Amino acid sequence: MLHLDTSTVIEILRLRKNALLKFELTSTAEMRVSSIVVAELWAGAQLAPEGSRSRARLETLLSLVEIVPFNQDAAKIAGQIKFDLTKRGLQIGMVDPLIAAAAIADGASLATCDIKHFRRIKGLELADWSKA
Repeated sequence: MLHLDTSTVIEILRLRKNALLKFELTSTAEMRVSSIVVAELWAGAQLAPEGSRSRARLETLLSLVEIVPFNQDAAKIAGQIKFDLTKRGLQIGMVDPLIAAAAIADGASLATCDIKHFRRIKGLELADWSKA
């Protein structure tokens, strides 16, 4: 099972070769998107210069995958991730721990084009969609 992070979905929507190829080669039944990622994507879609066309593409892509609600298990994991990173002196916002926690709570790997941010999180399996 794979959770797609925000960077991955954006790369797919922008038709970037590596992410698009991996998306096409992976069954949509194996892909999920957390509600946290969906919120980030909708916020970004409001700012897109192409407006409604961008929102329509996002809506189409999201209709192909299961959207996983953020739950209490994921919230506990996110709190632990944030604590661990802060304790180690690593700066991180709150959104990345939420995205990582949703994948961990769901027993999924996180498909990302931003390995740098997520590789610091213990217990998170990553799939690098930035490379072929």
